[in-house]
Amino acid sequence: MKSNLLKLFSVLFFIVFILSPFYFWYDSSYSNLLLFKSVSLNFFGFILIYYPIRYFYKVKKKISFHEMLQILQVVLFIIIFSSLFLTDIDSLKIERDSIRNLNFFASFLILHIPLVFISSLMFFYYNPKWKTLSLFLICLSLFISLYISYAEGRRTAALIPLAIVSYSFFYKYGLNFKNIFLSIIVISSVFYFITAQRVGADLTVSIFDLIMHRILNPGNMSLKIFDSSFDYNFNTSEMIVNRFENFFGIRENYYGIGNEFGRAFKIIEKDNYFVNINPGVINELFLSYGFFGFIFFLSLLGTWVGFIMKQISKSIPFGDFFVIIEFFHGLQMEVGYTIGSLAKMTLVVFLFNFIIYLFPKKSERKQIKQLIS
Repeated sequence: MKSNLLKLFSVLFFIVFILSPFYFWYDSSYSNLLLFKSVSLNFFGFILIYYPIRYFYKVKKKISFHEMLQILQVVLFIIIFSSLFLTDIDSLKIERDSIRNLNFFASFLILHIPLVFISSLMFFYYNPKWKTLSLFLICLSLFISLYISYAEGRRTAALIPLAIVSYSFFYKYGLNFKNIFLSIIVISSVFYFITAQRVGADLTVSIFDLIMHRILNPGNMSLKIFDSSFDYNFNTSEMIVNRFENFFGIRENYYGIGNEFGRAFKIIEKDNYFVNINPGVINELFLSYGFFGFIFFLSLLGTWVGFIMKQISKSIPFGDFFVIIEFFHGLQMEVGYTIGSLAKMTLVVFLFNFIIYLFPKKSERKQIKQLIS
């Protein structure tokens, strides 16, 4: 299981980060030297991330949290339904010429991704007593997730739940061409329709180009960085602090560096203060901290992810897959977003470890019952 998950991460990283510059270099004015720099940066970044994960990620014996996950599933359904009822759905849409004005309850809607994850566990991993009900709940959670993603216009927010369900499906029913082909069709269709909702019904480019430009964006950004003579140092450290302030409710909104990055490298117009361009974690760290800071922080991120995967694999089936998918998504975004995501998952790990410490083991419970009786 561990080796397969690390192979999956390696393949995804190789395609999205290392091969992606070739896609944008082939039919453009980028020189061979720029291509070499871009590929080298991403390949070195892979080494710095992969080997700490591989070293620290060690699969431990699982402890069942089946009953607690069932309760958590119900709680998440209640929270999300309540938040949807108390939120103006039209306000969720991401506009290219304005900043969203979201209320307090809208911030809870991101829980639709953990809801799909838990529902997948209940149906695909555990042997549910009421299979029809379990099937209904996973369908309902996936529908809610896609509905929220469609309303927002967030493609990745829809693709992550679909990836979780696909992975769980492969786990239970096997990996074959039919299942893979069906997953690709579903994911591509969802990507297309959410993109149509976001940019308008008339799409002048093919779905293939849309998918390539979104998924392979890190390679494109690294080419643009090396092609530009603009020497810019983003205040990433401040953004990380802002992210934590937003997480704890100290700061109302967090905007990241996407807009500043896009304007600095002339990807968007200088007077456009609404559109965000994801630089990718590798590119941002290289720009912000230079070569040695880039080495230190990527190694730190790899170590952090390996620790989370090791701890979460003890208690939650597929938990390590969820962590690696979330982290891979974060690598395509920016440092502040990724740090915030890892911090949340670390909090979950400590919560589960506290529960393991707080409640006695099954053998200990039997001894307690014997003493009481």
